[in-house]
Amino acid sequence: MIRSRLERALGDYRRMAKPRAIEEVGDLYLIRPLGFVFVQGLRHLPVTPTMVSILAALAGWMSAWYYYQSQALGMVPWMAAVGALWVLVQSGLDSADGQLARLKSLHSPLGRIIDGVCDNLFFIAVYVAFLLGFAARSDHGLLLFWIGLVAGASHSIQGALVEYQRTLYLYAVHGKGDIAESEPEALARNSDPSLVSRVLQSFHSGYWRQQRFWLRSTFALERALIQWRHRHPERAAELAERYDRSHRRMLPWWSLVATNSHKLGIILAAFVPVSDASFWTSLGGCSLYFYTLALNLVLVVLIPLQARVDRRLIAELDAR
Repeated sequence: MIRSRLERALGDYRRMAKPRAIEEVGDLYLIRPLGFVFVQGLRHLPVTPTMVSILAALAGWMSAWYYYQSQALGMVPWMAAVGALWVLVQSGLDSADGQLARLKSLHSPLGRIIDGVCDNLFFIAVYVAFLLGFAARSDHGLLLFWIGLVAGASHSIQGALVEYQRTLYLYAVHGKGDIAESEPEALARNSDPSLVSRVLQSFHSGYWRQQRFWLRSTFALERALIQWRHRHPERAAELAERYDRSHRRMLPWWSLVATNSHKLGIILAAFVPVSDASFWTSLGGCSLYFYTLALNLVLVVLIPLQARVDRRLIAELDAR
């Protein structure tokens, strides 16, 4: 009895897992197993993946509250530790919503957008919490605001580009999803006209255009992949093999600016003390923002490298 349950659970875990190529180390050994534990408690309840996404956002806001309190008092270790625990809970729930969707076959473009919105709400809350906590002890609130704003914009771009690479990999190699369905016009045609749906579509449209603006070579490759699959539907396996061979080695480098990297930065920055309200210690308290801004240096290297890989594969597809 126990053995059969364990075998069934392991089978479910494998079925709900993402392809190894797009898994980060933290996901593989910590967050994904934690999400699976949450799924076991939720799978027999009338809970949808969207509900779990909202729970993840709420957990993220709890972490933001503790980070604000900690920073406003000059860094309180136990509050920073509790904030880190809530980040872990948020991460597990954020993983659980996707696993639950795969388990119950409840996939939808709108659901993926809601998941992305909830994830962004968590990060926005934490960035604002750090900002307000610093401002409560500093006379340089305006400077901190602009640094935080630039860091937040950088975070948004970094996350969007990582997600684009992973989404295209799933489409080209594993045949998962339809890239054309994610285009803003297609999403608008297939969604209901409610106010909530329009707001989500607007968010997705900006996200979609941000990805294609910064990774124009990948957008060109995306068009080439769609056209090639339409011309040669019987050669999908060949396309998958070519894309995997060409692009798999880039994915670990993109993970350097992915979600888990930002969460690690949040946890580490929360333990940086701010001893007084002077200018330089205020900047020291902005370590989260500087960490995010420093990741832009990774993008400066990655974007041209990705462009070279994309153009090489486009040339191969054109030749065939």
